[in-house]
Amino acid sequence: MTFYTDLPFPELSDECREKYRASLSALTMYGNADPAALQLALAIVHARLGDRAEEAAARGQFEQAVVNRAGNPAPSQVSPLSRARACFEAQEYHRAVQILRQVLLANPRDLTATYLLGKSYEALAVVTLRDLLVRAPDSYRAHQLLAQIYVSRGENVRALEEYREVVRKEPTLPGVHFALGNLLWRTGHDADALTCLAEELSINPQHAEASAEIGTIYVSKGEAEKAIPYLEKSVSLKPDLLDARRELGRAYLQQKEFQKAEVTLKLALPIDDDGAVRYMLWKIYRELGRPDEATQMLEAFRRIKAAERKVRECPSQ
Repeated sequence: MTFYTDLPFPELSDECREKYRASLSALTMYGNADPAALQLALAIVHARLGDRAEEAAARGQFEQAVVNRAGNPAPSQVSPLSRARACFEAQEYHRAVQILRQVLLANPRDLTATYLLGKSYEALAVVTLRDLLVRAPDSYRAHQLLAQIYVSRGENVRALEEYREVVRKEPTLPGVHFALGNLLWRTGHDADALTCLAEELSINPQHAEASAEIGTIYVSKGEAEKAIPYLEKSVSLKPDLLDARRELGRAYLQQKEFQKAEVTLKLALPIDDDGAVRYMLWKIYRELGRPDEATQMLEAFRRIKAAERKVRECPSQ
């Protein structure tokens, strides 16, 4: 069977060639066109312009579109959200964004479309940053942004690689040792995390979060004596850093400094989502001989745990 672009064409004038080029630009804007029809049109225009590689690519996509259409619903029967999801899975992120923005114009509360749009933008960011690294391999900022994206996606191994590359390129960059140390700690590499966090403090001694994290690691290891100076410094730098206050209270409790622990932990009650602070206060009040307050804290702790169990048993409620 002879394909239309296999037929001989007369030589084009310069004026006619410009018109074909203009039509080629216009065709690329027809994102809602039938894929087979669009690719056939592109193949014809490329053939008329003598662009053999582009013509062959368009012909291949035309043939694939015909095969796909034989086993799939007609484009008019496919919802915009389904088309956007297909584009996303095919890594056609720009096209997915175009479709999803139209979906959200019609229905701003479509949470599925909102989520998929966010993932599409995220994927575009990764593609853009990878392209930047090909063009400018010494761009530590690109590695840093890639690391942050990988962390948000839970791709910790890739994030660690990118953060280490940033450290290699810019070892005195403020914040990067903290970010790497935080990720190392969360992935179970305590010793390496402590090294990175100490390096952050050598660059910026006023980094409250780095001090808090070092203290928290020591508390988790039962080394309260080492933890307390870091945690005290952290809360002095940032009094509203309640996570640091909670860990400082835990450290005081380990050292049996019950009154200091009580004062510190009461300030951390606003973040006691899991009941840990109230449980520690219960232990403190028992040690201090204050049974009524101990009972009150124990009951509050049990209520929190009962609510957690209810959520686990009935997650949809």
